[in-house]
Amino acid sequence: MMILFWVILLFLLVFIFRGIFQTGPSEIVSQKETALDILKKRLANGEIDIEEFKEKSKFL
Repeated sequence: MMILFWVILLFLLVFIFRGIFQTGPSEIVSQKETALDILKKRLANGEIDIEEFKEKSKFL
């Protein structure tokens, strides 16, 4: 029974530390948006029309 307690405690500590100190490359990459991604979202939301999208994407 004591071994089970220590195993559970160890897993909880590992889980907590991974949550606090996790700054892996996947998080960093997913947070960055390119200018083209933003432009595509603006087109999808109807903020700009297709002509404006084509014109602005030429500069990117």
